[in-house]
Amino acid sequence: MSTPSNEHEQTQEIDDSTFFPRGAIAFFVVLILFFAVLWFSMYFDVLARQ
Repeated sequence: MSTPSNEHEQTQEIDDSTFFPRGAIAFFVVLILFFAVLWFSMYFDVLARQ
């Protein structure tokens, strides 16, 4: 049985000063756009029925 060596462990240190959550912000923007389209489609559908 062998123990894991440092060669197999690929760890990256993240510098907190340069970290920017691009993926999370992109997901949040897409989510807001999706709900805006959903809301406006329902809003205009209700307006058309009156």
